[in-house]
Amino acid sequence: MQAKQLTDKIKLEKNLRETQFRFLQAQISPHFLFNTLNLVARVALKEKAEQTADLIYNLSDLLRRSYTTSYSSCTLGEEFHHLESYLKIQRMRYIGQLETEIWLEKAVEDTMIPVFSLQPLVENAVIHGVEPLSRKGSINVSAARDGAEVIIKIIDNGVGMNQEKVDQILNGQIEPSRVQTSGMGIKNVKARLDLFYGDRYCFSIKSRPGRGTEVTLSLPINLGRGAENE
Repeated sequence: MQAKQLTDKIKLEKNLRETQFRFLQAQISPHFLFNTLNLVARVALKEKAEQTADLIYNLSDLLRRSYTTSYSSCTLGEEFHHLESYLKIQRMRYIGQLETEIWLEKAVEDTMIPVFSLQPLVENAVIHGVEPLSRKGSINVSAARDGAEVIIKIIDNGVGMNQEKVDQILNGQIEPSRVQTSGMGIKNVKARLDLFYGDRYCFSIKSRPGRGTEVTLSLPINLGRGAENE
């Protein structure tokens, strides 16, 4: 492994540890937390509150990932699984006011990416795009192969923004706030993608006021955990 690759890997893992630390500040034993959530979910099922049980299981899934992730990378399949858990919770929160669609092409589900690369972007679509709407919101997340790349799109029909704000976000001059579960914003995501891919990826945002936002990631396909070390 080249010296630069080793340095980048150390930075990426340090960033992940700092992210995990934010979740551990509550000083609650993960074992106790997950056991309690599972108990509450079982009680809800016993009481025939299936929707409540589903909500608890999805919350448990999100928290377990935050507490127990030991790798700096994950597969797209894993990332999309947790995106679905997050979006299920949001659909229940905005019941009748949020539609979501998530689609992952099988050919790219084993592609490796930094952990929490997509969740902050989806959270921003919910909080800053859809939440301010007075009409029904929608969020579509997809990933498909295009030659030697995987194209990931996060599209919302939210309030959108002007080009000046898009440029400021891409340049790291401003950062959307109130990120809920990942503890990271767009600037942090881009920094981690830089460490993971170098200059071998593209990140773009297209948006218009009142017309929604489209975030696109073009990433090189690399299969199998540890591929970033090759």
